[in-house]
Amino acid sequence: MALKPPWYKVNTNVVVNEAESALGLGAVIRNSKGQFMAASICKKTFTSDIEFAKVEAAVEGIKLAIDLGIVPVVIELDFINVVDLINGKQVSNKKIGWLILNIQNILSKNNFFIVNLVVRNYNTVAHSLTKMALTQIDHIV
Repeated sequence: MALKPPWYKVNTNVVVNEAESALGLGAVIRNSKGQFMAASICKKTFTSDIEFAKVEAAVEGIKLAIDLGIVPVVIELDFINVVDLINGKQVSNKKIGWLILNIQNILSKNNFFIVNLVVRNYNTVAHSLTKMALTQIDHIV
């Protein structure tokens, strides 16, 4: 589906600090011209499931877009399994299944969300935010 401007792009990422059992989640939103619109970082507890952590990063980006009322949105993730799960190409019976269903429910209510795979090199700003998130206590937008 091709979107006509104005549209927005959300990139998310996650970094794990296993020594501290911590996750750093980051999301950045740009407009169709590539201009920065908003960003979000938060630190969470890592529960040893990296796939769940990657889904949490996707949720962070989706929540940011919804909270700011920014649509239409293309959500770009560099996690192929998560993209496939959200888009219904895979099914998971693990504990992330309920979180995936929640995301699918949110996205089905709004035709303005598209979830795509992006090459890791295009996700560098979101990755930088994840490292910053590990140094924070609060959720920052």
